[in-house]
Amino acid sequence: MKTHERNAATVTQEWGESVRDNVQRELAAFRQMLPNLLLTHNGEFVALSDGKLIDQDKDEFALAERVSHKFPGKFVFIQEVVKGNP
Repeated sequence: MKTHERNAATVTQEWGESVRDNVQRELAAFRQMLPNLLLTHNGEFVALSDGKLIDQDKDEFALAERVSHKFPGKFVFIQEVVKGNP
């Protein structure tokens, strides 16, 4: 394996681990917030980053577009707030 191929594989693996870690962290925050979110944002989509609610909308695509402009390059977790999720 050439050096640049090995480096690309390492970066891909690290990126994958980083994404997995981010998803796990934000999912844990979402689960912790879910009882309150069901009272305040039931049926809406919420966006979390760094364990904090940063935005919400009834339209998932509008929310995704808005947070991608507000937080470029930042990992943002979007999830619908419904009972039993996830």
